[in-house]
Amino acid sequence: MGDASPPSLSRYGEIVLVADLLDPNGVNPKDRPCVVVTDPKSPLADGRQIIVAISTVVPDPLPPGYVLLPWYRPHHPVTGLNKRAAAICPWLDEVSEDRILRRLGVVPDAHLLQIAAELLRKP
Repeated sequence: MGDASPPSLSRYGEIVLVADLLDPNGVNPKDRPCVVVTDPKSPLADGRQIIVAISTVVPDPLPPGYVLLPWYRPHHPVTGLNKRAAAICPWLDEVSEDRILRRLGVVPDAHLLQIAAELLRKP
């Protein structure tokens, strides 16, 4: 018989809405948009996804670790975002697939490369 585990779903680069994600202080759970950064070549064994949170609270000037994402009203045709927002690379978490409520869009390649560079940068 074959392996009973479900096939791995690569969501790398997708912008998804995650249920009950805590803020960086570990409080204020709410549904938040996030970028999936799980390496498709090295998925987590239990099917969890590594995510970077997205926030519409974007300081000026932009702090290190923040990557602005394209947006447009009523919504961006690629990202699905409708407000100025940034991926906050230090705000990483792991979530189970059942906490992903829906797909909002995808991060364009150039922005995804910026996120990857921030994640590889030494603190």
